Amino acid sequence: INYPIATLLMAKERQKEMYFIGTLLPFVFWLGILLTFQFWGLKSFAVFKLIAFLISAGVYYGIMLEYLEVNFFVSVKKIISPMFFPILFLILSAFALRDYLPDAKAKINLLIVAASAGFLIVVAFVIQYFSSENWRNQINNTLKIFQKT
Repeated sequence: INYPIATLLMAKERQKEMYFIGTLLPFVFWLGILLTFQFWGLKSFAVFKLIAFLISAGVYYGIMLEYLEVNFFVSVKKIISPMFFPILFLILSAFALRDYLPDAKAKINLLIVAASAGFLIVVAFVIQYFSSENWRNQINNTLKIFQKT
């Protein structure tokens, strides 16, 4: 997975941090699996994939805050709080819809699940459009560029 902050680190010639994170994550992943596989079985793979992702996301988020020269609370207000309603919608609607989705292995079932997820994501973007002025301005500016061509 490539994060935009990784590109920033390369541009700022801070590859050692990126390499350290990239080296640390497999170590955490496999050590966690080694220590918990006998208790959790295959679930340990999922748990430590999540833990490795959270570590990398946290470190990269800290680097982003340092680069943008903002504190954590300002970033939550500007970046995360506008996404509250769309994320809440996605979580609640996905939980409500999960009992109605097929779970048998078939191409049509995959299409149904993918179409359902796609529909929920589109609705979340619409909610984001109406709940975030910054997002609305960005979308409107992008649409103006397409209308000119």
